[in-house]
Amino acid sequence: MRLIHSTSDLKEHLAAERSKGLSIGTVLTMGALHEGHISLVKRSIEETDLTIVSIFVNPKQFNDPADHDLYPRQLEKDIGSLKGLGKIVVFAPEYNEVFSNEEDVVVDLGELDRTMEGSSRPGHFDGVVQVVYRFFNIIKPDVAYFGEKDRQQLLVIKKMVAALNVPVRIQPCPTVRSKEGLALSSRNALLNEEEKQRALLLYRSLSYAADNAYAAQPEDIINKVQEDFSLNTAVELEYFKLIDQDTFQEIKDWNGTENVVAFIAARIGAVRTIDNVFLKK
Repeated sequence: MRLIHSTSDLKEHLAAERSKGLSIGTVLTMGALHEGHISLVKRSIEETDLTIVSIFVNPKQFNDPADHDLYPRQLEKDIGSLKGLGKIVVFAPEYNEVFSNEEDVVVDLGELDRTMEGSSRPGHFDGVVQVVYRFFNIIKPDVAYFGEKDRQQLLVIKKMVAALNVPVRIQPCPTVRSKEGLALSSRNALLNEEEKQRALLLYRSLSYAADNAYAAQPEDIINKVQEDFSLNTAVELEYFKLIDQDTFQEIKDWNGTENVVAFIAARIGAVRTIDNVFLKK
């Protein structure tokens, strides 16, 4: 495994690797790696010849400076968790290595930027677009692996790649969960054991939606979830929505809908957490 901080050094290294005909996979992260990240890395190692794991806390995708300051940074520990997995380059650049004097790209994200995470965190997805576009230009991967836990972000990245004709295949990967069902994430790692038990209400709500999809009416499912949260005041529901993934509009009934996703966001103490499940017909 190799650690690189400089964009020019990474490009030089990748040029040498590509000259051997090697395929490049990438996993873009903000560090604080957990088993969800590791699952993406392992898949990239299985499917490509060389995996680039970026570790970069991107200030452009934080609308709350306090949230940016609280985000865990643990480079040495992250490197330790990657050792022995396979042929990996860890790219951990400073801000100026990623954001030079290049102008920002402009992508019309439509409904993706106007609902749920788009409306809750103004500017967040634009920050995601800017940093992912730059990493794709630096790394030029053949395949990029993203977890479905951040499904709205995944759809944003797919839209950016299509709009800007970026030559990379986006590979979605299933959400990794604890044995109790809690989605693994860097933010959820900030929860203590009691808070993790409370956070399971999110997964129970999504499971209820999955179990009753296409049977109960969407409005009834939403009302039941909201009622459950009203009885558990230690967890504050921000939103629970049933969304047509093709149009990104909330559904009113099941007629003609086959790609519906239940999305949820809530706060447990100081930690805001999100999750989602695809609703099978």
